[in-house]
Amino acid sequence: MNKRIITAIAAAIALSFSAGAIAAEGMTRTAAKESPGEYVDDAVITTKVKAAVLEEPSLKSAEINVETSKGRVQLSGFVRSRADINKAVELAKGVKGVALRSMKAPGTAYDDRVLGKDPQPAHMQDFVRTTDDNGGVHINSGIPNHAFYLAATAIGGKAWECAGRIWYQALRDPKLKANANFAAFAKLTVAVAGRLYGAKGREAAAVAQAWQQVGVL
Repeated sequence: MNKRIITAIAAAIALSFSAGAIAAEGMTRTAAKESPGEYVDDAVITTKVKAAVLEEPSLKSAEINVETSKGRVQLSGFVRSRADINKAVELAKGVKGVALRSMKAPGTAYDDRVLGKDPQPAHMQDFVRTTDDNGGVHINSGIPNHAFYLAATAIGGKAWECAGRIWYQALRDPKLKANANFAAFAKLTVAVAGRLYGAKGREAAAVAQAWQQVGVL
């Protein structure tokens, strides 16, 4: 075994330990990001870190594997030196934005050189009119997502106990048609909230106000 191979093996071991430090220093998903406002997608994090590593000229010849589990990044592989280890760690820690979607603030989930900027609107005034993606259903989903966030936080408690129940019952309602627009669905959620908790209850009021805040009603 020659010196270069020994160095590579030693570096690989050190890189694994360095990756553990990444997780401990802020690449770990926190409890705050498990709220109704934001959630993490491991595949997105992995893709962004891999792209950052591949774009780094000094790491072109390195063999670095990237794995993400529950928002925690793990690096492993073979590199030439301690400097390469430090560079890989630095790149992974520098990837900005670990949310696939932000229901709390659509359009702010990510903003970096790898994926660009989150294009989701939060209000109907910014609705994206396009023929792509079946009329932009994924981009414009930021609007109803934000309405749900606003309703859930206004009602309080666990999101799935009240707001989630309202949305679920609305989705199962026979009155909801396949070609329903945002306004039709919004009116249905208000009606369902009234049916479940009373037409003059705070739940129905919170749902109606949420849709008004995003410009749908």
